[in-house]
Amino acid sequence: MTGLSPAFSRVLALALLGLVGLLVYAAAIDPLRARFQAYEDSIAELSHRLGQYARLAGSRPELEAQKASLAERPPLDGDLLGGATDDLAAADLLALVKDTMERNGGSVGSVLPLTPVEDGTLQRIAVRVEFTADIGALRAMLHALESGRPVLVVDRLEVRAEAVRGLDGLLGEHAPVPLAVTLDVHGYRRPGAS
Repeated sequence: MTGLSPAFSRVLALALLGLVGLLVYAAAIDPLRARFQAYEDSIAELSHRLGQYARLAGSRPELEAQKASLAERPPLDGDLLGGATDDLAAADLLALVKDTMERNGGSVGSVLPLTPVEDGTLQRIAVRVEFTADIGALRAMLHALESGRPVLVVDRLEVRAEAVRGLDGLLGEHAPVPLAVTLDVHGYRRPGAS
């Protein structure tokens, strides 16, 4: 076996030493450095959140004052349903919805009051209405319900095209198609309001 030259032995020893250094770095130093970097990132993020929470805490008195002024202020006239009881409010809502449907060209099939629900300091009064209308009348009704007063919200809307038997060729392609519509509408009332 031949011996290695002294220069090559030194290079080989330095290479082995470098390899051991890389292994020590990869096994011990780099994970520690990565962990410290993760800790620094976490500290920076938590410091940022702490600053946001401090700003929120500083604005608390102002927000509580706004809340108190809103609670003391009566609602705008006409935004809430009237009626001394839930039943009277539901009857008013049914009459309002039925009138809106008929005024805009719909034909009311059935109306059903739904169970009132407590929603914070208000009571949510809802009705379910089934009617027929064409697409133009439906659009006008939805606009009238959601933009009028008292404030009403359409919760659920189900629309089906009704089949027109025997008249498919006679109606032409631009004739309005009758739609069967079911929708839930709700408004709010203040309990104990007259």
